[in-house]
Amino acid sequence: MGDVVANMSMSLDGYIEDARGGVEKVFAWLYGSGNAEVAVPGDDRKFKTSEASADRLRKAFATTGALLTGRRLFDLTHGWSGRHPVGAPVFVVTHEPPDDWSYPDAPFTFVTHGVASAVAQAKAAGDRIVAVVSADVAQQCLNHLTYRVRTRA
Repeated sequence: MGDVVANMSMSLDGYIEDARGGVEKVFAWLYGSGNAEVAVPGDDRKFKTSEASADRLRKAFATTGALLTGRRLFDLTHGWSGRHPVGAPVFVVTHEPPDDWSYPDAPFTFVTHGVASAVAQAKAAGDRIVAVVSADVAQQCLNHLTYRVRTRA
C-alpha cells in the first residue's frame, strides 16, 4: 500500500483558488507556460510547461496510484470529464453521489462513508502513492490521523 500525500497547486501566498473560487491563475503554470511538453497518461492531451515542472509532472504521473478528492473540487472540474490527467482511479469523498454522472465506466468511486473509508479504498487500489488533491479532504485526513494518534494513548 502506498503513502498518502497532499498534492495540490497553491499560490505563494497560500491560496488554491481566487476570491471567486477560480483556479485558472493557480494552474497557469500547467498550460502553455514553457517549452517542455508532458503527455497525459492514456490521453491525447499534453501540458506545456517549464522543464522543472515537466520533470515533477512526469514523476507524479509515474508514482501516483490513486487520487482522493472532495465533492466541491469534483464539481468545479466537472469530474475532469471522467478522466483525471494523472490517469489513476479517483475516490471522491461526498455525502451524496452525483445523480447525473455521465461517465459510469470512468475509474471514479464515490465514497459516502467518510475520509477513513476513502483512504482505505484508495490505498487498496495499489502500492503507489495516494495523492490527496483537495484542501478540505487533506484537512480531514490530518484530523483523522490526529484523532487516531490521541486515542491510542
